[in-house]
Amino acid sequence: MVKLSEIDIGTKDLIIALGSALIGYYARKPIEEMKKAEKESDAQLIGKTAAQYVAAELRSFGIGPETYRAIDELTQTLKELREELRKYRDKNG
Repeated sequence: MVKLSEIDIGTKDLIIALGSALIGYYARKPIEEMKKAEKESDAQLIGKTAAQYVAAELRSFGIGPETYRAIDELTQTLKELREELRKYRDKNG
């Protein structure tokens, strides 16, 4: 077994190790932010695509009171979902 007192760590090696750790720590944040922005834009694109699909399906039923009621319910549900997702995002960063 090697004792810590027998290991020769030079100041240069220590500075390089600390510098590498700091660079890695600070370089990680922009990458995480970029991934977060990509996920958010993907989620928005999926939401828009789904909304277009639902709107097309509702139009195929014809315009009537049932269609307007379904659109209102869907809009309310999506607003509630958006608020819950905002709470989740704020809570989990």
